[in-house]
Amino acid sequence: MLTACSVIWAGGATFAGTFRYMWKNEGVLSFWKGNGANVMKIAPESAFKFYANEIFKEQIAQDPRSVQPHERLLAGSAAGMVSQTIIYPMEVLKTRLALSQGGPYSSMASCLRTTVHNEGFGALYKGLAASNLGMIPYAGVDLAVYGTLKAEWKRRNPDSEPKWYHLLLMGSTSSFTGQVIAYPLQLVRTRLQSSGLPGREVGRAGLLFVFSRDFGRSHRDCVVAHVQSGKYLIV
Repeated sequence: MLTACSVIWAGGATFAGTFRYMWKNEGVLSFWKGNGANVMKIAPESAFKFYANEIFKEQIAQDPRSVQPHERLLAGSAAGMVSQTIIYPMEVLKTRLALSQGGPYSSMASCLRTTVHNEGFGALYKGLAASNLGMIPYAGVDLAVYGTLKAEWKRRNPDSEPKWYHLLLMGSTSSFTGQVIAYPLQLVRTRLQSSGLPGREVGRAGLLFVFSRDFGRSHRDCVVAHVQSGKYLIV
């Protein structure tokens, strides 16, 4: 629901205005548009990210038993880019389904067929550059902050394991921090992903044009992103 509201532009309205617009014009089910693609991408995205993060940490860290914050940042950034590149077509489908007011897509399969037929296979990777640039601060900071907080907690409490609420607080802090830093590029990515939909042709101008045009308002929906970042908590 929050994801759908955060990516739909209802005439420049606020979050509350967008919520009312969707409720009135498209019904309650519109808040779950694209959720099938979203659910399908979460498991492989997380799996690739955490697996790649461990591999990169082993390669980057001078002392694997004491990984430094900057090493966690580099490993997390690389892992985020790898996972995002692998699942990126699902990200595009999710965004297009969420933005398609009243159709033209009846399902995820319909969205895939229509997109490839009308715009070519490359359309499934629109915004990938912005997405990977955003993954450097987001995944890097997210994983680095979480790992650093957890390592510091264990250093101070060597004889016990963190409780679930400790992990919840660590994950919330890391996701919040990464989201604040990376959100401008995430917004640009969404604009590029949606280019080709009716009334959204500007995105074809590319990453630099969209970023320069929208930079001043790129945190417009950042609070929504912070609320929804709970789904990325690392536990």
